[in-house]
Amino acid sequence: MQKDTIEYIKKLMKVTNVKNILEIGTAIGYSSICMALNDEKVHITTVEIDKDRFIEAIDNVKTFGLTNQIDLVLKKMMIFRN
Repeated sequence: MQKDTIEYIKKLMKVTNVKNILEIGTAIGYSSICMALNDEKVHITTVEIDKDRFIEAIDNVKTFGLTNQIDLVLKKMMIFRN
């Protein structure tokens, strides 16, 4: 995520007073960490399908001490078509 996008999301979080965020696509946890650091009262649930990225995100969230604010979910991709 680009720096200007993160700044926009942080401003939007303040204006809307959001406290719960669902993020699809954790990657290494960068955006979740930025959002959690922006507001200590926000709770983020973030979902990733790549196991290696998921493990890296766990390490990054722990490094920043945000395990109480960020829940990481590893989801096997399933597709449903009619």
